Amino acid sequence: MENDFLYLSEEDVDFLIGDNYSMVEDVVVEALEHYYHGQALMPDKISLIFDKKIKIE
Repeated sequence: MENDFLYLSEEDVDFLIGDNYSMVEDVVVEALEHYYHGQALMPDKISLIFDKKIKIE
């Protein structure tokens, strides 16, 4: 699906990667859980999304 992406602004990325790099995955997982209405995602699916599905606007 063309809209199946989690979009982060440059400010979001700067904040997340700045001093909070270890929190990035938790933030993304939380956002994805909301996006998928609370369905749990397997870690390999989360990694795939990290590698392929995060785009910076």
